[in-house]
Amino acid sequence: MNIGEASAVTTLVQHFTDGAQPDDCADEVVLAVVDLNARARKALSAGAVLPTLWLTRRDEILAERRAQQRRSTTPRRPT
Repeated sequence: MNIGEASAVTTLVQHFTDGAQPDDCADEVVLAVVDLNARARKALSAGAVLPTLWLTRRDEILAERRAQQRRSTTPRRPT
């Protein structure tokens, strides 16, 4: 991500997070916002500081997905 893209992403993330709460957004949107913000911050060595709610929601989504994955890959014992 170049500096121009990172600056645009930072502006977009700030605008988006000012008007929306993570619980109002689809899981994929929350993950994308957090990921894009992290990439923009890395490129700029600065950028938007996301509200804790966004990071907490991302952690919840990832934990839910890991739990679902474990349940689906755990072999059932024959009875």
